[in-house]
Amino acid sequence: MILPGNETNTLPKINYDEMAGTVKIEGRSISSDAEIYFNEFLPYFEDCIKRNPMDLILNLDLEYFNTKTSKILMSFFNIAKTVENKGFTVKVNWYYEEGDEDMQDAGDDYESLTKLDFNIIQKPE
Repeated sequence: MILPGNETNTLPKINYDEMAGTVKIEGRSISSDAEIYFNEFLPYFEDCIKRNPMDLILNLDLEYFNTKTSKILMSFFNIAKTVENKGFTVKVNWYYEEGDEDMQDAGDDYESLTKLDFNIIQKPE
């Protein structure tokens, strides 16, 4: 499943490869419609991993996200946590730009809250 984001760059691109167990979310998520947008993806993602649980690799490369998206990401991680609770591996690669301490801290916070295996990765300039 691929959701392309939008022309105004206020919604991220989402690429979910169901066969490989990989998700990539990249870009900005600052739209007031973020909940509607992610609701196209989250139920599908949850259904897929319920029917066919497997190891997951979640790649998040967000430039910025708003409070609505923060709550949505927590739901996303909670869905992934259900797979880990069944004995599968969930790895989260959280990318941030050099000097973006807020985004780095957000990754650290999600890791602390979810107890998922996070790799906090500084992107080269």
